[in-house]
Amino acid sequence: MAYSQDVTGLSNWLQPSSELIAKAIAWSPSIQSSLVYTDVKYGEYVTVFTSSINIVDGSNCGFTSSGNTTFTEIQALPKMLSVQESFCSKAFFSKHISPMLKAGASADQLEFLNKLMDEKMQSLAFENEKLAWRGNTVTGTGNLARTDGWLYQLISTSSSADTTSFTSAVTSSNILAVVDNVVYNTPANVITQSDLRLKMNTTNYRYYVNALRDSGAISYNMKPDANEKGVMSMSVPAFSNITVEAAPGMDGSGVDMVLGQKNNFLTFTDLLSDLTNYTLIADPYNRDVKLIVDYVLGFNIAKPSEIVIVK
Repeated sequence: MAYSQDVTGLSNWLQPSSELIAKAIAWSPSIQSSLVYTDVKYGEYVTVFTSSINIVDGSNCGFTSSGNTTFTEIQALPKMLSVQESFCSKAFFSKHISPMLKAGASADQLEFLNKLMDEKMQSLAFENEKLAWRGNTVTGTGNLARTDGWLYQLISTSSSADTTSFTSAVTSSNILAVVDNVVYNTPANVITQSDLRLKMNTTNYRYYVNALRDSGAISYNMKPDANEKGVMSMSVPAFSNITVEAAPGMDGSGVDMVLGQKNNFLTFTDLLSDLTNYTLIADPYNRDVKLIVDYVLGFNIAKPSEIVIVK
C-alpha cells in the first residue's frame, strides 16, 4: 500500500530532535475577505436585484408608478471535496524524530500525527485560496480542477465584467499610475460603493506598498485587519472606501488586479469550521492512521458588471 508520508528527507535516528518545524504557509485570506454562505450542502440560490429610479412630477395629486426593480438569481453548486491520506507510523521509528513517538510498538501514534496537522491544514487552506481564484473544472489540472473559482466566473462564463488591459507589465515603477488609472476609469456606480476591495497578486501588492512608502504617502504599517485573520491590506490614499488586499491565490493567473465590493465575491460552504477541521482514525486492520478532511466549497460572483479586472 502506498502511504502518504515521504521520510526520505529525514536522517536515520542519531540523537533526540527538537520540535517539528511547520512550514510558514499562509491561511486563506481571500475566502475570509468574501461574503461566506454557510449551511450549503449541495446548492444555493442567491437573489440579486438591481433598481432603476424614475423621478416624476410631484406637484399634482395622484400616483404614477414608475421605475423598476429587477430580480435575478444565482445558482451556486459547490463541490463536495475531501483530503484522504494514510500514514504508517513505523516508518518514523528509525528516524531522528522517533523520540517524539509514544512508547510501544503500536502503529496508531495519533498524538504524534496531531502535531503534523497544523501544517497540513495550513497547506489545505493555501490550496483553497488558489481554488478561490484559479479553480477551473474545464481546463484546470490537479487541485485546480475541483471547482470553479472567481476568475472563471468572471472571464470564462461572464462577458459583463469590465476588463482593462495594459500594454506594458505592471512594475514597481508604474504601480501607482496603474492603480490611479483603475480608480479613475472605474464606472461611477462602482467607485462610489462602500467597502470596495482592490485585490492584487502578491507581487503587485509588494510593489504597491513599497511605492507608497517611497513616495511618503504612508508609513510602513501592514497589520492585518483584526476581523480578517491574515489578510494583508491597506487603504488607497484619498479613497477611504477602497481597501487594497494581497490575494495569493491570484498569483500565476495572468490577472494583475480585481476591483469589486467585498460582498460581490461569494463563497459557499457547509460549516466554516469544516475548512479547518480534520479526523485522524487509527485503523487496526491496516495498522496505519488515516487522515480525513471532508468539506463543501464553491464560489461565484454576485454582480459581474460591477467588477473591474486588470490584466
